[in-house]
This record gives sequence, C-alpha cells and structure tokens, in this order.
Amino acid sequence: NGVFRNWCRRFRYTPQKFERPCSEEELIRLIREAKDLRLFGSAHSFNDGVVADTTLVSLDRYTGVVKEDPVNKQLTVRSGTRVRDVVRLLLARGWAFKALPSHDAQSVAGILSTDVHGTGRDWGFVSETVVSLRVIDGRGSVFVCGPGDDLFRAVIGGVGAVGVISEVTVQAVTKFNVEQKFEIS
Repeated sequence: NGVFRNWCRRFRYTPQKFERPCSEEELIRLIREAKDLRLFGSAHSFNDGVVADTTLVSLDRYTGVVKEDPVNKQLTVRSGTRVRDVVRLLLARGWAFKALPSHDAQSVAGILSTDVHGTGRDWGFVSETVVSLRVIDGRGSVFVCGPGDDLFRAVIGGVGAVGVISEVTVQAVTKFNVEQKFEIS
C-alpha cells in the first residue's frame, strides 16, 4: 500500500514516488530528475538512512550478470543483485567469494556501501574482493574506479553519499568447502 518499513520495522514511511529501474539509463534519468532520492535494497538498515519522503528507488529489477572473465575469475554484476544470487552465479562457474558476508539477502551494492566484513576475522572485508565499480554521481555522470582510486575508497562504506553503485566486478577464487566448528566453554 505504498508504506515501507526497514527490516526490523522500526521505521515506517511513505515516499511520494517509488521507482524500479531495469537499466543503467533509467537509473541515470532518475538521478538527474530527482530533487531528493534514496535507494532501497533489502532495507537491512538499523537507522533512518532508507527513509525517503520524495523518491524511493529499488534496484530489485536491476540485477544479473553484465560480463564474465573466466581467465581471471572475475564476474561483473548489476548492483541490485542479491549476495545469495552472486554466490549462485559464482558457484555455477566453479568459483566462490573469498570473503562471504554473514547475511546474503542484501544487494551486492548494499554490502559494499556499508563495507561489511566477511564471516571470520581472517577473511577480510567483502570490498577487498572487488576489482572495479561503476558509480553514478549526483549529476548522472558515470565513473569507473578500482581499489587504488580515491573514488573507490569514498564509495566503499560511503552509504551512497558519493554516488550510486551501478555495477560491481568481483574477484572470485576457486570454490572451496567451509568447515564450521562450534566450541562451548
């Protein structure tokens, strides 16, 4: 009914417009035309960062593979692709994330925008598996950046303040088995 809530139902809001772009061109148009907009992923936010009064944009239709590089084990996906879907796409190729976040319902852009860590202290951050990003700034200009760039460092953990991530290229590793151990003391 046009009412949105974050995952823990703490925030309830009704934006004036709700958009679901299917292409980068649509996303750029929305960014250029909107006076104020917020991106909505899985709403796995603990604060009011997803609350939008004017335009709320969901990237749920902006998903899937853009390209793959089998020689270097790199996969480029659209930013709305859920982590669980990226995992499936990688596994289908015999690959895996080196650092997998503990929550897989979030979009890959959401994981990077909040700079989520992997599932163990030795695995590092998910952002450390990223080779490059396509980022759309507030004017609708598109930039490509990598780990050595200032823009990349500003976008990772920047919760969208610098721009909207439109594509993510991840560096995969050969798939592996994980062993889980519990110890009660």
